[in-house]
Amino acid sequence: MEKKAGKFIEENLSLIFSFVCKRVSNQEDQQDVTQEICLNLYESLCLKEIREPEHYMWVVAKHCLANYYRRKSREIGMMEPQMQNDRADMQDGILERLVKDENVQRLRKEIAYLSKMQRNVLVQYYFEGRRQSEIAENLHLPLGTVKWHLNAAKQELRKGMEIMREQKTLNFAPVYFSRIGMSGSTGEQGAASNMFRSTLSQNIVYASYHEAHTVNELADILAVSPVYVESELEYLEEMQLVCRQGKKYLANILIEEPKEEQLLKKQELYEKISERIATKTWEYLEKMKLWERPEIGGNKDKNMVMWAIIPYLMAWQERTTPEKEEQKKGLTFEEVAALRPDGGRNLIQATIKTPFADRYLEERGMTSFVGPCWNERQFEEGDSICLWLVDGKWSAKRVTEHYGGPNIWQDLAMLYRFCKGEKLPSEDYAFLCQKNYIRKEGQSFVCNLPILYEGELRDELLATVNGIKEEVMQQFEGEIAAYKQEILQQVPKQVRPQQQFYLQQMFGCDPWLVLYTINDLQNSGKLSTPDKWQWQAVSQLLVVKMEK
Repeated sequence: MEKKAGKFIEENLSLIFSFVCKRVSNQEDQQDVTQEICLNLYESLCLKEIREPEHYMWVVAKHCLANYYRRKSREIGMMEPQMQNDRADMQDGILERLVKDENVQRLRKEIAYLSKMQRNVLVQYYFEGRRQSEIAENLHLPLGTVKWHLNAAKQELRKGMEIMREQKTLNFAPVYFSRIGMSGSTGEQGAASNMFRSTLSQNIVYASYHEAHTVNELADILAVSPVYVESELEYLEEMQLVCRQGKKYLANILIEEPKEEQLLKKQELYEKISERIATKTWEYLEKMKLWERPEIGGNKDKNMVMWAIIPYLMAWQERTTPEKEEQKKGLTFEEVAALRPDGGRNLIQATIKTPFADRYLEERGMTSFVGPCWNERQFEEGDSICLWLVDGKWSAKRVTEHYGGPNIWQDLAMLYRFCKGEKLPSEDYAFLCQKNYIRKEGQSFVCNLPILYEGELRDELLATVNGIKEEVMQQFEGEIAAYKQEILQQVPKQVRPQQQFYLQQMFGCDPWLVLYTINDLQNSGKLSTPDKWQWQAVSQLLVVKMEK
């Protein structure tokens, strides 16, 4: 800081000396006052970071010159006429205007740091010129309350003007979320990314992730007016993206801050485990010639069946009751997921954008990966249908931000009737063909997706592959436990249950296991990359239950 201070004074020395010469006639005094200004300025610049050093330089010059006038006044009993003119000139000149402008800017900033009510009262009283009785009537408050708020606002302003707001890193280096994911159902807002209306909302949530902050503290950290922070926080709290603790706010979503070492450790762990699970699962399904089994319907092409069945088996995890989860000391989705005002029930996870993390996600295919998506509908007499899929770089983009729920209800109803062999209206056939669920062969229509009928085969598949996963995971039990512990320790207390739930799904109902398994099978040549005309149908599976 000393080097920086010296350079600043050297660059501005001629300006300071010129300023002094215009106001001090004695040459020796000119040198002394200039030296005093430079010394005071140097000491201040070495002690702390000055936000606007040019403005501060003239403030120091003003005080040093005033001290000079006072000393001279004591020496000669009165100020010389020239000095009086100099002082008047100084008040009307650039120095006073700069100081005045700086104070006005600081005052405006401090007004923004007042509470909403104090700010309202102050603006109406000073800026709109309203009487206190008018303000009381407008705000439906007792006159005494208005007077109290006005007095409190003045005290806060006075206190604020006496201190300099500390600068934080986020005010000039904001973070960005490279990926905002969601587990659960969407609401009217659609994708989780739609809940973050701006970079400001992302940085508010990030700034309150590890430590709770008030509106004013967040405004300090972000160097943004508290008025804007307050408005954004109201929305974020309504959407349950932050939660309130008294006057402070805490983030209520998981934020992944990926470090290169940790991502490489994750990659190594998933590559080892998924490779073994994928190989064993492939050998098991190939040995039983799954695609030839009568319990498999629809599209029985081997490649298409494997593209659908294997990701489905990787993502499936036995669904247990809350009582069983409690016995396992696990958390249920209902315990940790937020029911949001837009109708969605979900967990949200964001990843901080960094060059290495972006490259890692891109190389693994996670930037275009969506799923697993379970779209289920129950019908009368115990019948049901599930349209299961994952989206990735190997498929067309089928999962939109409003995918699922009512948007898929019509598809499921038509597919169920088609699977039952009912004759559909021509427009329904056209709709199903357009979505690539079915295709026309000769005079009839056939299903373009593999169909797995519920029954003994499905139960055997799920049990066997779950056994394969558990067997492989036991071989790496220590590494998995250490990795989970490391991740959990990095997470702040308020979102630890959410992280715990995600870690429970690791290598169970785990999107990363699905993705790594697909990548491994593709790289080894077991799964063939689908042709372009298959992109709309690949990695989709119909799971159908029909009572005879």
